[in-house]
Amino acid sequence: MTEPTSASSADLPPTSDVCVVGAGVMGAWTAFWAQAGGAGPDEDWGGGRSVTLLDAWGAGHLRATSSDEHRIIRSAHGADRFYARWARRALRHWERFEEEWAVRLVHRSGVLWFAGSDASWEAESETTLRSLGIPVERLSPDEIAARWPVIDPAGAAFGVFEPEAGFLMARRGVAATVAAFQRAGGAYGLAAVRPGRSEGGRLLDVVADGDAGLWVARVAQEVHGGPDAGEDHRASGREGRVRLGGHGVLVRRDGRKARDRRRGSRKDRRERRWGDGGVELHGT
Repeated sequence: MTEPTSASSADLPPTSDVCVVGAGVMGAWTAFWAQAGGAGPDEDWGGGRSVTLLDAWGAGHLRATSSDEHRIIRSAHGADRFYARWARRALRHWERFEEEWAVRLVHRSGVLWFAGSDASWEAESETTLRSLGIPVERLSPDEIAARWPVIDPAGAAFGVFEPEAGFLMARRGVAATVAAFQRAGGAYGLAAVRPGRSEGGRLLDVVADGDAGLWVARVAQEVHGGPDAGEDHRASGREGRVRLGGHGVLVRRDGRKARDRRRGSRKDRRERRWGDGGVELHGT
């Protein structure tokens, strides 16, 4: 299975150790590592938790900044060694899971940068990559023209070529990650949620608004407008508002089931909550 299947309302757990809101590339990988384990420099972080992943529009949808069909992956980040190492590690993970999941995710087409001078971002990137042992080539304008005849390098002082960089199949990669998260035991559902109760500066749960017995996924499909982070959009034909956008990781501190003090009211019957006492919100 390389495409995730969103759970029905009856199958989504009302509480979990971790609730990740937003199934883009950040949310999908956060949920996967938290559920499956194997993260961190020693690959011993995560695992041993129950994890719920929620997204208003679904994993890999075209409104997500991490979606579309492909995205460039490269290690060049100027003088920043942290991002260069991070990108390199990410590439290794994509290649590893491409093989394990039997789905094409990485295309090593290489990435060519055009530099205007030796005092440039590209020159700094070359120095950083060489110091980290990441393959990189410096090419003269003539070498660029000989290797890629369709390119006119006029105006470039030189080129910096990353032969092991390339592009990822972005939508497919996010969907495959969420599917792997589900195979590891995680719960994934289509739901637009907003922050729920809080206490002492700590978020206790998230809330989905909708008609009695329905998840907000049905409402979200009728929302007009884009999914700008933090913006409210009116759902056509329904009361209330739904909040779209923004990533968050909800970490539950204890196992008590959430209870609403206004239980029995009409509003309560239109809300479903995930999480419980002692939840921290971490932006991603």
